[in-house]
Amino acid sequence: VSGVGDSPIAIAKIDGAWTSADTTSVTINGWTTSAANYIRIYTTTAARHSGKWDSTKYRLEVSNALGINIQDEYVRIEGLQIQLTASDTDSRKGININSGVPTDIRISHNIIKGVITGTSDNTYGIFAYNGGYTVKIWNNIIYDFINGANTTYALYLRVKSDSAVYNNTVYNSNIGYFTNTTNTDRKSTRLNSSHTDITRM
Repeated sequence: VSGVGDSPIAIAKIDGAWTSADTTSVTINGWTTSAANYIRIYTTTAARHSGKWDSTKYRLEVSNALGINIQDEYVRIEGLQIQLTASDTDSRKGININSGVPTDIRISHNIIKGVITGTSDNTYGIFAYNGGYTVKIWNNIIYDFINGANTTYALYLRVKSDSAVYNNTVYNSNIGYFTNTTNTDRKSTRLNSSHTDITRM
């Protein structure tokens, strides 16, 4: 193995049938990445859902925690099922984007669902809060981020204008899409997602 040249692409391929859920939260932190040397976590056809929740396919189910906590740049999450259970707790996220800038985070073809009960507040399907982020989020299904009058979000994004968010489906969530318009870069981000819930822009 040569030490010369770029670092490799890091790939986590999830394959096969799954009779039980993965219940361990994932934190991505401490990797040296670049546009050409990214981290990819994805499911193969054998392990991937077909567009609805499937208990025979790969699923990450966490309770009172973060599902996937992204703290590095250049990360791709593709084809996962993530269930976030929150009971009497706050600030839990299915996917939390908390990396440095510049960044290139891609979230696609995932199903993210909430099981939110008790006093749980400020829970999120996908959360990105830093005006310097560049994200691409597409073809995801996010639902059941709702808990009475408490504040819950399917998508909470404060990102740069070269981000793209499209073809996502949100259902049965207190707030479907939220973007902080005090960040002027965010205003031109493309939001072409289908939803049946509240949109705040």
